Amino acid sequence: MRSVSATYNCDPDRLVAAGPGSGGFLAALLATRGAGEGVPVVAAAAFGAHASFAHLGGDRGESAPDRRWFWEAGVRHGPESRLMGFDVSDPANAHKLGTASPHFYARSAAPLFLAHGDLDRAVPPAQALRLYHALCDAGRTAELRLVPNVGRDTSIDLSDMPMEEGLDFLREQLGIPPLYRR
Repeated sequence: MRSVSATYNCDPDRLVAAGPGSGGFLAALLATRGAGEGVPVVAAAAFGAHASFAHLGGDRGESAPDRRWFWEAGVRHGPESRLMGFDVSDPANAHKLGTASPHFYARSAAPLFLAHGDLDRAVPPAQALRLYHALCDAGRTAELRLVPNVGRDTSIDLSDMPMEEGLDFLREQLGIPPLYRR
C-alpha cells in the first residue's frame, strides 16, 4: 500500500477496509491478520462475512438447520472451497483453514465493526458472534450489530445492513466526526 499511496493520493496510515460477504471477509482478515503483517489498516467493517472457517460446520445448527445437507454432502465445490482455493471439508486442510480465518488473529486486530443478519442461511450469524467475542476477549475494539429478521440464501441485500453505522464507526476510528450517529 505504501508503494502506491502517492499514485492514488492517499495516506497509507489512514486506510480502512469494508465490504459485504466475501469482501467483508477480506476486510476482516485485513484488520486482523494485516495488523501483524505491516498492512496499515486503521479499522474495518464487515457485513455478513465469514469469520472462522474452522468452525463453520459446527455453526450450521445455530442458525440454519437446513444447511446441514451442505456439510454432510461435503463442500469440495461449495462457495467456501471456491473462495479459499482448496477443499475446506478435507481434514488435511484444517491448519490452512484456521490460519485463513479472521477469528484466528483476533488478538492483534485493528478496530472492527461487524454486522450480520440473524436469519442468514449462507453464513451463520454465529460466525460474527464468534469473532466479536474473540475480539472482546483479546481487549480489541469491536462493535456487533445483529440485524433482526434479515437473512439471505446467496447474496447480501445491503439495504438491510446498517451501512451508515459501519461508515460512522470507520470515521470515528479515523478521528472524523460521524455523519449518522449522534
